[in-house]
Amino acid sequence: MMTFHDLIDIWRERNPLSKHFTWSSNVTHGIHCRLDFFLVSRNLANSTSNVRISPGIQSDHSFVHLKFSIHSAKRGPGYWKFNNSLLDDVVFVELITKLISTELSSNNNTNSTIQWELLKFKIRSVSMKYSKDKAKERRLKETDLLSKISDLECQLFQNECPNIRAKLRNAQTELLTFYDYKLKGTIIRSRARWVEEGEKNTSFFNELDHPQLTLDDSSSCDGPLDLEECFSALSSMKNDKAPGSDGLTANFYKKFWHIIGQVVINSLNSGFQEGALTAEQSRGIITVILKPGKDSTLLKNYRPITLLNTDYKIGAKAIAARLKCVIHKIIGPNQTGFMKGKFIGENIRFVLDLIDYASNHNIPGLLFLIDFEKAFDKLEWNFIDYTLSFFSFGNSLREWINVFYKRGNACVCNNGFSTGFFNIQRGVRQGCPLSPYLFILCVEVLALKVISNVNIKGIRVGNNVIKLSQYADDTTFFLDGSRDSFEETLSVLDDFRLASGLAINISKCNIMPLGSFINNLPTCINDLALNVTTGPVTMLGVSFTQNRDDLFRLNYQPKLSRLKKCLRVWSGRDLTPIGRNIIVKTFALSQLVFLFLVLPNPPIGFIKELESIIFDFIWGGSSDKVKRSSMINRLADGGLKVIHINSFINSLKCTWIKRYCNDIHGPWKIFFDLELYKLGKQFLFQCNCNKRDISIPNNFVSQIIKAWCEISFNNPTDNYGNQFLWNNSYIRINNQIVFYKFLYEANVKYVRDLYGENGRPLTFHFFRTKFNLPMFPFTIYTGLINAIPLEWRRDYVQNCNFPNCNEIWLDKVLHSNSTSQCVYSRYLDKVAQIPTASRKWANVFNNLTTEDWNRFYSIPWATVSESKIQYFQFRVLHRIIGTNKLLHTIGKSDSPNCTFCDTHIESIEHLFWECSVTSTFILGVEAMLLNKQFFFSKKDILLGFGVDVAHPYNFLILYMKHFIFQCKLNKCIPVVEDFFYKFKFTISVKKYTQHRYRSKSKVNFMQLKQAFRTCDSLFH
Repeated sequence: MMTFHDLIDIWRERNPLSKHFTWSSNVTHGIHCRLDFFLVSRNLANSTSNVRISPGIQSDHSFVHLKFSIHSAKRGPGYWKFNNSLLDDVVFVELITKLISTELSSNNNTNSTIQWELLKFKIRSVSMKYSKDKAKERRLKETDLLSKISDLECQLFQNECPNIRAKLRNAQTELLTFYDYKLKGTIIRSRARWVEEGEKNTSFFNELDHPQLTLDDSSSCDGPLDLEECFSALSSMKNDKAPGSDGLTANFYKKFWHIIGQVVINSLNSGFQEGALTAEQSRGIITVILKPGKDSTLLKNYRPITLLNTDYKIGAKAIAARLKCVIHKIIGPNQTGFMKGKFIGENIRFVLDLIDYASNHNIPGLLFLIDFEKAFDKLEWNFIDYTLSFFSFGNSLREWINVFYKRGNACVCNNGFSTGFFNIQRGVRQGCPLSPYLFILCVEVLALKVISNVNIKGIRVGNNVIKLSQYADDTTFFLDGSRDSFEETLSVLDDFRLASGLAINISKCNIMPLGSFINNLPTCINDLALNVTTGPVTMLGVSFTQNRDDLFRLNYQPKLSRLKKCLRVWSGRDLTPIGRNIIVKTFALSQLVFLFLVLPNPPIGFIKELESIIFDFIWGGSSDKVKRSSMINRLADGGLKVIHINSFINSLKCTWIKRYCNDIHGPWKIFFDLELYKLGKQFLFQCNCNKRDISIPNNFVSQIIKAWCEISFNNPTDNYGNQFLWNNSYIRINNQIVFYKFLYEANVKYVRDLYGENGRPLTFHFFRTKFNLPMFPFTIYTGLINAIPLEWRRDYVQNCNFPNCNEIWLDKVLHSNSTSQCVYSRYLDKVAQIPTASRKWANVFNNLTTEDWNRFYSIPWATVSESKIQYFQFRVLHRIIGTNKLLHTIGKSDSPNCTFCDTHIESIEHLFWECSVTSTFILGVEAMLLNKQFFFSKKDILLGFGVDVAHPYNFLILYMKHFIFQCKLNKCIPVVEDFFYKFKFTISVKKYTQHRYRSKSKVNFMQLKQAFRTCDSLFH
């Protein structure tokens, strides 16, 4: 193949006489090979350099380096950013703490703003020098370690010696810290927009009927900043975000807030008193990224992103928090963007349900989807101020907004090169915490103008007239289709442009005819020279046409193609099914979650195909090793928590029930109310209804109700008196469930409401009197009595002392922090199955209970973090580990006999316990490591030790078994000393990782020290 493609082994080409290896066995037999190499096309050989082999870390393979010289544009110096890892350096923290204290003492009488700017300058200077010195020190030490490891590897190559191998492992452990340090760090940038000129017009606000803040609400937004709200703002910021022009990160502020907090607040409040922040605080650095799938040669296809200074963001975020507390009292129900308790999918459902409603009722109408041209960039500052005044915000809050925008300046940084700083004259910066709230306040003025304009005719749905829907700058109008109405809408938009600076981009606006207009569009609309379409159009990430049947083709199928492509990229990685399942959840299924939430369910064929794709990826293209109904189970029940697609979709659908039942008004609820009116609306979700009894025209709503009924419907065996009368599949008249609205509204709900204390039905007269009911047909009452199942009538008196289970279940879901997980767990109880392996283990160990198995299955997850160890034990417990007995059965091994002793069949029990070689090794480990005269049992080794799943002995047993299995694969005898060094290396890595990242380890090192005899040599 190399000859055919003219490929060369580039390392060998450059080192024809050198003897080097890239892999060595972890045991004492001294096997060394050069397994890893680059094959390079001969015509690219001259473009390669730095071809070398360097020591590997946490692997028995070395690194192979290759550098390609490719022409690229020169990169500029960029700007300085604080290195967050310095915050873990005790010496640096003490140095900065002392610096801050000294500077604050010496500049105590200096202006607060100047004092903070001088302090930041000193912090930057000291941090830069310290970082350079530390980097130089690290490079020297890293070079020494690499040289030391190379020498030790050469010595090991010449002479296999346990002492040399021990020194090598220690050096590798030390080098790990340097490699980990290099890989640590993520740079994520904030967003912003370009800015342009605009026009002003305050008359737009005239004669608008609008909500206003009360004096108390307005006052709550006023006043200087205090320590508590600024600390809350800082605490809510994510770590490791890219800083602004001063380079100081949120991590730095959090570390030193106890000594710099008051200085920062004084500086911000000083800016408030003076009417503007400092030039440094107001600066932003604009970077650009190309929009997906756009032409890179056009400037308009790049998205500007602004990086702002942390002290600016602390102040802006604190003021934004004040706005968030009152903004819901101003913003109407048509706006869902940045509003607590609202969801982007509400807009999509609203539009799709309206399209269906217009089609089903043949109602004429137009969908007018508008696009604001560079919306955040063009918003006039004067309009923002007028808007705040319009909604009765106080002078103090308005002054704060001016402070954050006055003197605003920015530079553009591209490929490391920066322009000079220039002043910003309009717009709200995307990346500033205030921007989204200021923007939706401004576009709320547009919404009020449209709603109050009697010349703009919307679409009537029941008793409601619908005119528009908004998600931040995404605005959709629903019009009756008349020319006057449409032209009035355009006129209002033009007035809004003059007032706010926000202009619509006509070329990107779409008009979609609805209902009776689909095949009979009025000529007056065509005369307006606008883009009239039947679709597809895309709104908030969902594509649709006038035909609901197109939703699957336009949305699900493209996502499935991208999902397949994503999994193909990962399929070549050396991942366990545990890691592959994480990839499925994180990168694959995440692409479909939003569609599952807002669109009708995909066809069953799609779900089956998706499941096959997922399990094929999880098992690496081979057949399933464990049945799927067990793989979806919880970890403690022997599963890997693989998503059960149908249950997952249904659980997402049920989240709409919580939204529907809350007190937040949303226009999308109109369509739910229309469908559920005859079933009691929200009351339906408390009822014991079989999904077969649900017949709702709206497909999406129907799927939600049926998904809920599938897990809430039950067969009551007691508590009959507290069963609901209405929508109850066990109480039927003419084979239909029953809901009498007038009785429900009179508080007649339960079976017990029809009976007296003597267990007999109430007389018709007494029943009417008890519930204050007007006269109604006697046959309705008797029909209801006769519909009660005979068994219920007989036993209900003795069984009405407990709450209704459906009421309890609904209450649990409505108050759950994660509705979908709560519902999914209930679905899982219906579809998941316990692994069959537990029955096979019954032939080895008797009397194992469900609790025992829950403990055994939980041990690897509670004890170790490495997925390879977890999956190893998973295979042992499921009896799918590759013993020679199993491999011989499936034709992948010539002999079923043991790799070590070659005299007995290599079963799981034999390999890890019964084999004389294994038992000798286990006894040796016990003698070396255990604190007292203690010996593991067969069950301890094979399944797990003790009651405490996280016991240190389980930690030892898992690594010991894994070592035995690795020796089997390498066809070498397990040696206690080799295991000891490997185990010591593992503990060293875990200790370092816990200290380095301050993460909570599954390993309790104090317990480990107490459990193991040789703790000094093991832990140092």
